[in-house]
Amino acid sequence: MLCGLTAFLLTLQGILYTPLRTSAAPWGIVSLEFAWTAQRLDQILASWSDNATMGVLFGLKLGYLCLLALTTTTALACVMAAGTMRGVLAAAGLLLAWGQWAAAVLWAVENSLIFWAVLVWVPGGHASALTIGLASCLAALKFALTGLGVVYATAGGIRSVMMSPPIMRAVPGSKSG
Repeated sequence: MLCGLTAFLLTLQGILYTPLRTSAAPWGIVSLEFAWTAQRLDQILASWSDNATMGVLFGLKLGYLCLLALTTTTALACVMAAGTMRGVLAAAGLLLAWGQWAAAVLWAVENSLIFWAVLVWVPGGHASALTIGLASCLAALKFALTGLGVVYATAGGIRSVMMSPPIMRAVPGSKSG
């Protein structure tokens, strides 16, 4: 159920953010997350229509649900993957699971900073350079933590499948107990 909710929310955000891809923002919302400077923020926001900007504000609000779903799903997957590991690798998985909650906090603060920057934006770059720089730094940390969690969970899933005993099929005509 949680995986389904996460997939639904990520898909919905993808649909909402599609109109944000412009020459100034080739990666859409991700370009905004990594604007780094007030001047770059100004270029990105100026390239978007008013409707697109309203979509960003709605999408950032929806992002709070998405961050809870994605980080919880990834944390649970890391715990499950840690169960397939031993020693340091198992401990790393548990640490990464807790790291997903840190990523959620970073993501929430980042969303708040971006929301504020978009809300108060006036053409000509009136957004705080510190605000957008901090938001970009938080985005980098968020993506690093969630990315590591996804990679670890995927590796654990592959390991689990590879370590599973083969499925035995009954051969016609043989006696199986």
